[in-house]
Amino acid sequence: MSIRDNLDISAYLVLGPENTLGRPVGDVVAQALDAGFTCIQVRSKVASAREIIALTDDAAQAIAQAGKTGQVAC
Repeated sequence: MSIRDNLDISAYLVLGPENTLGRPVGDVVAQALDAGFTCIQVRSKVASAREIIALTDDAAQAIAQAGKTGQVAC
């Protein structure tokens, strides 16, 4: 079963480095997961493509560390 079969976007977080108040994206994602968010989108109007890729990797690592790889889309 893939995540598409159970995709839940009822609690959808959109974030980038410009709206984390200086906190690492991975930390913000971890807190969002604790709060019940089920979908994470990383985007930014100020970050480069390389930065977006790194931030998305940080978000994916936070999701994996929380054990929610199969439940949370990133």
